[in-house]
Amino acid sequence: MTLPWRARVFLWGVVAVGVGTLPLWWYAWSGPLPSGTNALALMAALGVLAVVAINFPLLVAPDVKKSVTDAIYFADLLLFGAPAAIALAGICHLVGGIILVLRHGTHARPTVSIVFNAGQYMLAVAASAAVYYALLPQTVPAALDRVENLWALPAAAAVFVVVNTGAVACMLALYRGGNPLRTWLTARRADALHFVGLMSLGVVTAVSGVHYPWAPLALALPAAMLQLSLERTVRMVRQAEELAKREAEAAALRNLDRMKDDLISTISHELRTPLTVIHGYASRLRRSAQSMDADGVEQTAERILAGSTQLGRLISDLLDYSRAARGELEVQSDAFDLVALVQELLPGFQLRAGERLACELPKQVEVSGDRGRVGQILGNLVDNAAKYAPHGPIVLRVAVQGNAVRVEVQDRGPGVPAADVGLESTAGEGACFWFELPTPTVVEEPATEQTPVLFPAPQVLIPSSSPQAAFAGQQRVATA
Repeated sequence: MTLPWRARVFLWGVVAVGVGTLPLWWYAWSGPLPSGTNALALMAALGVLAVVAINFPLLVAPDVKKSVTDAIYFADLLLFGAPAAIALAGICHLVGGIILVLRHGTHARPTVSIVFNAGQYMLAVAASAAVYYALLPQTVPAALDRVENLWALPAAAAVFVVVNTGAVACMLALYRGGNPLRTWLTARRADALHFVGLMSLGVVTAVSGVHYPWAPLALALPAAMLQLSLERTVRMVRQAEELAKREAEAAALRNLDRMKDDLISTISHELRTPLTVIHGYASRLRRSAQSMDADGVEQTAERILAGSTQLGRLISDLLDYSRAARGELEVQSDAFDLVALVQELLPGFQLRAGERLACELPKQVEVSGDRGRVGQILGNLVDNAAKYAPHGPIVLRVAVQGNAVRVEVQDRGPGVPAADVGLESTAGEGACFWFELPTPTVVEEPATEQTPVLFPAPQVLIPSSSPQAAFAGQQRVATA
């Protein structure tokens, strides 16, 4: 980890001041030093517990870990006095950091981080000791039964939290190039809980340690085992979530492959129809050109032209759909006679609908929209009706409704759910797809009788294996 020069200066400054507080407190300490078997045993137990806490912080949330080292160092201060507590903080953090690196490598805790944390905790303990022993006599263990502790303990704990977290905030700000005060204030939401936990747990540890020196050590092994169990549980949960995510992605890819295969199959079928017409009539013309009269040649040529026109429209429709999916489809808005457009397209619908298609049209209806796109949608609706209702009648209806013209394609097929926009359907009785266009001017006469269609040519704007999906694509193009 490469640190900016300001961060390096601050790091070694904290370490120097933290280490320097040890001889200063050693010289200023007037109370007794810890001695005796019980005191040394308790010191060793708390040291081991601190090392365990560094390597196995408590998992309070899947991505949040909390260490109890603060409370242990605060208990050291109350039990053994300032010099011993400062020394223990530095030694335990160095040993704990080295063990952590041996377990997980330097990526888990860089060397500079270990050194900085040791100096940071030594400085926090020294500052806390300065506040506490300014209010109480320097004794070992601390005089916890005196009334001055009511304000001495909270003041010392507050100084410990501020110095400890402030050093970390300054280091992070210098490393990332931010404002130290803003960094510290942003991360201080849990300081009240941290402060209460530090003071209460430190005092409890100190009081229990006086009577049961090995009690802290007895907590170390269960704490480590609990932490390992929690980490294993979190790891298993994350692995299960990752597996579920991969399975969902694999299912989506399989569905995409299936849709791609369906699309290729549908496109192949739709392209084959006009190609078959073109090939068939071209072969007929080649074989019988000498014996055919002028009308036969003209009729055959018209069939070939209709097939090629249909093929060109299919390719154009596919390109339009690709542009619509990218949001690049351009739509014009001009006035045109909708009835004239329908009559122009009627010969193109026979390949699919044949004589089953009937029209209910006024004599003339002028609308505003993109004439080419409207023709594409009409062709697609008729094509889908012929495909999904292959045996019943199909009605193409144009009706004026107020300031709009409603265009409907109704069949007698199996029907689809009636919740879709632009759809009226009853299960088992067929479906009626419709769309509306604005009318700049309308000249309407009574509807003529139903006129059977004699000439066809389907257009497939969006090949689809279901009427719902096909209609959804039509609506996107219509409203583009």
